[in-house]
Amino acid sequence: MTAEDVYRQLLAEGLDVGLATVYRMLTQFE
Repeated sequence: MTAEDVYRQLLAEGLDVGLATVYRMLTQFE
């Protein structure tokens, strides 16, 4: 699962987050 996949999933759920925010969140989980 890529950051873009996560981003699309959040958009599908109606959450308004930026792609940069998703990348930041993912780097924290590594």
